[in-house]
Amino acid sequence: MPVKILIFSLLSILLTCTAAHAIEFRAVAEAKNSGRLVLAPGWQVKEKEGKASFAPIDDGGVKALCMKSENTSFSIQREIKVDVKQYPYVTWRWRVDRLPKGGDFRHDSTDDQAAQLFVAFAGRDSISYIWDTTAPVGTTGSQWIPMVMKVKITVVGSGGKDLGKWVSVTRNVYEDYKKLFGHEPPAAEGLRFQINSQHTGTSAGSCLEYVEFRNTP
Repeated sequence: MPVKILIFSLLSILLTCTAAHAIEFRAVAEAKNSGRLVLAPGWQVKEKEGKASFAPIDDGGVKALCMKSENTSFSIQREIKVDVKQYPYVTWRWRVDRLPKGGDFRHDSTDDQAAQLFVAFAGRDSISYIWDTTAPVGTTGSQWIPMVMKVKITVVGSGGKDLGKWVSVTRNVYEDYKKLFGHEPPAAEGLRFQINSQHTGTSAGSCLEYVEFRNTP
């Protein structure tokens, strides 16, 4: 086989393997011709309480979506279709700029977080990975929204130690689901990035760059 053809064949295999290695969802995209950063296709804004406040940013090459909450609750969300048995690791990069003062998900009256990443599964199960103001990393809990979903919560960030810094988080969502729900997970069908501060009547701020499902850590 000629050297050029061999190199091309190897490159094609490499690109195919790389494409199958991960499934990525970015919060923003660069609009063609205008150069503006806009909400990426597939993402929608959902307001729960008050008016949503968000803006795409380019932070030194990091293209992300930043959200601010002033006694409000809203999210961006999208539909996905991911087999978490094949892609068990979920990785995302976020930044928290302001914590809701007194926020603590363990009490209804203070259940506010600067950043929450929900992975929703077929049926009514969801896992919520949160950056809490007070609850320590590793703390877990449950919420039941009647006729809507059952949510298992895991604290993956806490307090202001890394405030203003981009932080990458990786979780084995396949194993997390089995541990939290007690059975094999169905396909992941939704993503949600949420912020809220209405319970404490304070303010919060955070940003999301991307979410990625991978078959290796």
